[in-house]
Amino acid sequence: MMDLNLQFHHGDSVDSTQSPIGEAVEEEYIDVYKNFGKFIGTKVKLGRLMNRYNFQVSSYSPTELVYLFKKVFRAQTNAFKVNISMGLILQHKTSGEYRFNWSSQNNQLLFVKPSLIRNSMDKNSFIQSLKSISLISKVQRPSTEWVFVKVTNVEFFIFKLPGIAIGSFAELPPHLLNNKGVNALTKDKKGQPYTDKKCFFRC
Repeated sequence: MMDLNLQFHHGDSVDSTQSPIGEAVEEEYIDVYKNFGKFIGTKVKLGRLMNRYNFQVSSYSPTELVYLFKKVFRAQTNAFKVNISMGLILQHKTSGEYRFNWSSQNNQLLFVKPSLIRNSMDKNSFIQSLKSISLISKVQRPSTEWVFVKVTNVEFFIFKLPGIAIGSFAELPPHLLNNKGVNALTKDKKGQPYTDKKCFFRC
C-alpha cells in the first residue's frame, strides 16, 4: 500500500509530479516508464470545476482502489461525482512490443458514468462497486493480438458540486442536545459550535 497523506492547497491548478522511475519498476518496462512518465507518476491537479488525483501503483487490486478512494474522499469538502481511469501496459502476442494506454476522462474508465457521492450511503455503495470490478473486462485493446500485462497508475476524476456540502451545521432540537446519552457533534472541545461543514467526517 502507498502511504499517502493528501494535504492539498486548493487553487486554480496544482501539478506536483513525482518521478515514476523512483518506484520499483520491472526492468522490461523501464522504457515505457521513461517515455510516458508524465502520465504515470503520482500527481495532483486541482481545478475550479474538477480535481484529478493520479497515483502510480505497483500492482492492481480492489483493496488498493478502495484505499486510494478513501484518501481522495477525505480531501473533499463538498459532494462530488467521481470516475476512475487506469493507465496500463499491453503487449503484442507476436512481436512482443509494448503499448501504453494512458488514463483520461475518455479512456480506460472503470465506470460508464461518474458516481454521485453525497453521503455515507453513496460512499459505501461506491466502495462495494470498486470491490466487485473485474479488471480484465475493463481493459481496452486495439485488437485480440494485444494482451494486458500491467496497471501502471490509477487516476481519480472528481467533479465538484459547489454549494452541496457532504455535511453542514444544523440546529438540533433541545431533547437531543440535552440527552447525555447522545453525542450531538455540534460543538468542539471548547464548547464552540462547528461551522466547517464537516459533520459527516466527524461521524
